[in-house]
Amino acid sequence: MGKIGFAFDITKQVANFVKTCNKSSVLQTKFLFRPNLNEFIVPLKQQNGEKICRYIRNEKQIGEIRYVISKGNIGKYPDYYLDVVGKNKVTKPSVFISHLEAQGCGANLMKVAAKDAEKFTDGRMILDAQSVDGMTSPDAFYYKLGFRKLNQKENELIKEYIDKGEKIPPDTFSDRMYLPKEKLFHLLNYKKKY
Repeated sequence: MGKIGFAFDITKQVANFVKTCNKSSVLQTKFLFRPNLNEFIVPLKQQNGEKICRYIRNEKQIGEIRYVISKGNIGKYPDYYLDVVGKNKVTKPSVFISHLEAQGCGANLMKVAAKDAEKFTDGRMILDAQSVDGMTSPDAFYYKLGFRKLNQKENELIKEYIDKGEKIPPDTFSDRMYLPKEKLFHLLNYKKKY
């Protein structure tokens, strides 16, 4: 398909998607990611500093990520994440993932947030790994992307679950996870292993 046909295909798919959602929420921009010919990621207008991106496959939404760049209260993060303000330690500006719901496209949505983390926060990313379906934990998914728990023992247990091919029950571990500095490249280049 030539460049003109490719551009027409994107325009047609975006137009069909826009028909199904609030037209004013879709950005009119070139900031559009194409993982493959039938899929694309559309950023929506920001609300209160929160970035929202939707993953579209065959003109249907199959995923969404929401995140903000925040400076928060201290957790037991590595020094790379911490800043001293007066007598208190706080987290440096970090991308905080507040919501991720996806059907086979979560890694691609996380890469969008990782690109902003690389650009605006020197790669710092934080999230709360909470079960969406109430039956399994997303800890293994985030661990494979490069995220780690604050508690090293929990990281070892998650790796054991992964190595055994077992699903992690919900509420097994603490929620908070962070992306170590050395794992940003891994996340940006992550490819699912089948």
